[in-house]
Amino acid sequence: MIVSAAENRFYSSLQVQLFDLMSDSEAMRKKVVEVDIRALQNYPYPFASWPLILSSERIKEIARFVELFPKVLLKVIKETFGNNAQALANYVNEPLFICEMMLNMGVDPKDMLIRHDIIISGQKIKLLEVNAGSTIGGWQLDWLAGNFLRVLQAFPETALWNVKSRPIVENLFAALLASIKRIKGPGATGNIVMAVMSANQDNDEFVEDAILFFYEQFRLARKGSFPNGKLSICRNVSDLEFKPGGDVFMNGEIVDAFFIPVGDTMQGQDKLYYQLTSSSLRNKLVFPDSPHRLILGSKNLLALMHEALYKIELTDEERKLITENIPWGAKLNSKEANWQSEKVELRPFLMEQQHRLVIKKAHSFQGLDVFIGKDCSPEEWQEIIEKYGDDNDWLVQEYCKPDAVSICHPQDGIVGARAVWGIFDFGNNYSGAFIRAATIGMNDGVINSARGAIELFVMEEAAQARKMVI
Repeated sequence: MIVSAAENRFYSSLQVQLFDLMSDSEAMRKKVVEVDIRALQNYPYPFASWPLILSSERIKEIARFVELFPKVLLKVIKETFGNNAQALANYVNEPLFICEMMLNMGVDPKDMLIRHDIIISGQKIKLLEVNAGSTIGGWQLDWLAGNFLRVLQAFPETALWNVKSRPIVENLFAALLASIKRIKGPGATGNIVMAVMSANQDNDEFVEDAILFFYEQFRLARKGSFPNGKLSICRNVSDLEFKPGGDVFMNGEIVDAFFIPVGDTMQGQDKLYYQLTSSSLRNKLVFPDSPHRLILGSKNLLALMHEALYKIELTDEERKLITENIPWGAKLNSKEANWQSEKVELRPFLMEQQHRLVIKKAHSFQGLDVFIGKDCSPEEWQEIIEKYGDDNDWLVQEYCKPDAVSICHPQDGIVGARAVWGIFDFGNNYSGAFIRAATIGMNDGVINSARGAIELFVMEEAAQARKMVI
């Protein structure tokens, strides 16, 4: 499928120019990004050599969504449940003590690390899910930012384009350092510990190279706030010392923040996780993976936001965010739901509107446990409803079809694709993005790197430098 210039122009005028140029240049279509980093030479997911370029208008829309969404979500939670932690626990299918912690201690979006997975549908942002905590992944292409820029610089037609990318990992550290200053004060050291205790030995080469990259990005981030701050690596729990008052030390030096870039690091570390959380609740440690923060990643909360339209007082802007940017949803075990301002009995509605719906598990990752109504037979759809309809961890959402966009596929050249965007929100600020895209006609269902999608680097139009008039 060929994507029209009008469809590409939504992203930016440079996106249109880029694919006009590539359509006439075999050399551009076949250009391969140079991967001079050992760990990424065996990166498990294919990625395109040419970036997707966003206009300043698109960036403003994304940045506004990133700023507003967590605040609206927290308002909905607080005004729906008040101090009723048991009701929240029942709704999100999480342990009671975590919900008590969340409602009693509160959550500041400025202390969150989030990746919002969105699509663009009807030229509007549509939120699919929220991934909270420091193990969110998707930052890996940031490692090759300079390499992608050199792809543009390799051709005279694109060499002088005024574009930039957002340094995702540097922004992550900047957010952690800002939280340290806000929570512990300017007298803090700025010391951050990164946990690397993975039992996956096959991943050692990647981890060691990633550590070097993280060191470099930390040095850039600390300049304006904690120039003497240190980034240290924790490989053994015994290196950590927890004081009675909640202070954390490693090898004799105080720790101000602790984060986990490798997903399986905390497996079997329940005691450590409890100690880190306890220090965080005492404001002795910045710990973005505390469970009362991770709860914001529950997909069930997206259904709650639509219930809030009929239950709590919201501003016009808050209502617009929910109705435009959050696909309609409901808990699958609900008896009734509100659909387009009308109350419907859910089970018959699910069958009648099958082609417009998707059923998914709240606690699931990598595109697993997702059933798209239009891709199921009526018999399959009914079986899914009967199997999971009484389960408290499943929800139904309106299916939103991603808009088409042109990409240059590593093997297939210029193709139309549908994309899922990973939008990074560090400290309640837009901090960069990456894209997973599937060729139209090959996979119009679940789009995920682990299920065959290719990844794209994201760049944006930079502000024009002012010329000095003499």
